[in-house]
Amino acid sequence: MVRLGLGADFACGVALITALMLVGCGRVGVNLLPYPTDAPKTDASVTDSGPSRDSGTAGDSSVPLDAMVDSGAAQDSGTLRDSGTPDTCPTVCVNPNGTASCESGSCQTSCATGYSDCDNNPTNGCETNISADPVSCGSCMSSCLNEHGSVLCGSGLCEPTCQAGYSDCDAIRVNGCETSLSTVSACGACGLACTNAHGTTTCVAGTCTPVCAPGYADCDGDPKNGCEANTNTDPAHCGSCTSACPGSNLVCSGGTCQVSTCPAGSAECDGDLAVTCETNTTTSVGNCGFCGNVCTTPNGTPRCTTSACQVQSCTTNYANCDNAAANGCEVNLRTNLNNCGACGTACTNAHGATSCNASACVPSCSTGWGDCDASRPNGCETQLNSTTNCGTCGNVCPAVTGGTPICNAGICGAACNLTGTWALKITSATTWPNDTYISGGTGNHVFWLRMTATQSGNTVTESLIECGRKVPDFSATMVSETYGFSLMTSLFDHAPPYLPASSATLTLGNTSPGASVSQPLTAFLMGTTLSNPTTATWPNAASGLTQVDMDADGDPGVRVTYLGGGGYSHPRVSASLFATRAVYPYVASRLVFSLQGTLSSCTQASGPATVTHIDTRIFGCELESGSNCNGSQAGFLDTNCVNYAVGSSTYTLLKIANGAACAAVRAALP
Repeated sequence: MVRLGLGADFACGVALITALMLVGCGRVGVNLLPYPTDAPKTDASVTDSGPSRDSGTAGDSSVPLDAMVDSGAAQDSGTLRDSGTPDTCPTVCVNPNGTASCESGSCQTSCATGYSDCDNNPTNGCETNISADPVSCGSCMSSCLNEHGSVLCGSGLCEPTCQAGYSDCDAIRVNGCETSLSTVSACGACGLACTNAHGTTTCVAGTCTPVCAPGYADCDGDPKNGCEANTNTDPAHCGSCTSACPGSNLVCSGGTCQVSTCPAGSAECDGDLAVTCETNTTTSVGNCGFCGNVCTTPNGTPRCTTSACQVQSCTTNYANCDNAAANGCEVNLRTNLNNCGACGTACTNAHGATSCNASACVPSCSTGWGDCDASRPNGCETQLNSTTNCGTCGNVCPAVTGGTPICNAGICGAACNLTGTWALKITSATTWPNDTYISGGTGNHVFWLRMTATQSGNTVTESLIECGRKVPDFSATMVSETYGFSLMTSLFDHAPPYLPASSATLTLGNTSPGASVSQPLTAFLMGTTLSNPTTATWPNAASGLTQVDMDADGDPGVRVTYLGGGGYSHPRVSASLFATRAVYPYVASRLVFSLQGTLSSCTQASGPATVTHIDTRIFGCELESGSNCNGSQAGFLDTNCVNYAVGSSTYTLLKIANGAACAAVRAALP
């Protein structure tokens, strides 16, 4: 055995390491072409790591092979390869699947068709059958893959076998059966897409399954093209796949076979195509305008006119007030406030409530209002506070004398006009005591006054003039004689008046009859003046009074007449039974009174009067002889003048003609 030197051992080690590295870095590729031809191996540095293999037979025709295997690093023991020259390849070059040769100290292989040196180890030649190895199919490390099935390598090509529901649709064998045949793009076979233009589709177990939209169906039995038939319009599949319209003149409309055209105003509605266009759609209540359009009228009877539903008539107490056929006779005229008894007759009531009952408006009036125009729909239109409708409809307040009729809170009344001329009569019950010459007695004083009034609201301003006076008779104590006074009418009726006027103010509770009447103390003076006549003390003698010749006769005071004849006697002017007698006393008098009471009408008032003073004083007299009495005689008459005590008094106030004189006053209230 020839032991190689250090350099040879190092070279063999390098060759071996290189070979191992090449085996570890295999080639990977895709073989879609015929088998490739491997190039000869050129690596000459590989050496074995054990005994040399030598059968004793020469490796070629000139050099015998070593007969033993070395146990060290030497290839052989000195046997020459050629002509005594040592063998330059470290191992015997072999290739079971092709040819092998040693060239320049390196084994060179040439692979047979279908084989390849995939581990890059020249010592084992072309070890890989790339025509059948699925790991290196067609070329080294070209693996066949198939996630959905199995795979073989045949003739250098991957041969996948697909499991059910999958297929090799991209023609790339190495990735196997990549496509699921349960999708709408590949349903049951590669490229077999499910389509459905009229609905949706799914792929179930490799079969297209369409779901049709309304009005469409799968009539050709081919699920791949979906719902191809329009059952609303296709005469061959009208309403369903098995329903074909019999006859070329028929069309399919709405899933029903119909005549293709009908004359205007007619249609085929009964489904019996033996007789077509049998329905008059301009008048048919059940097919108005088109087949199946049924006219209905709630609460009434419908009709079809010119292909439109209308209301023929309404049930009693119902009406078609909105002129719409769709809702028919929509209004109940018995109860509808806006259409009570008839369309458009609305029940309203601004002054109360209202209802529609039995087709008639029934207003309910608020207090103070009434339905006076006999038109119930407008409710309580009239305020019952007028003189023509006072309290109730038609209650006319009557005309008022001396005023204007009014209605107050539904009650007729009057607004009185008190401006004008009035007659006032006061009657006072008086008494007087016994005196030396005069017997005590009782009797009524009566006073007549004319009042000129000016009204302003509840206040009446008055101007009062006395128009007459009646004094009660009295008698003597010692003789049987009766005396009486008479005031001459000329005193009161003179124009301009002799007697002065007094002013007063009358106050009313209101201006209507029934109002209260009140007048404060008012004084009248004859023949004298007083600074405060209503309250001044009346003197005990005439000498205490101022004499005023009011009647302008030249004598003091006011001339009064003593009654004579007819049972009356003139009074004596002295205590002597044979004394001369007086005919005309010259007197001063005072009347003070106030009024209360009620305005019973616009022309009359009455009530109690309060008379505080009826006073008399005598300034002088005229005797029966025609001469004036002296002071003693006048004093006797004054001293024996009657002193009156006033009891209850009443008054009457009556309106008379404007501007009437005192005579009219006395005549109005005799």
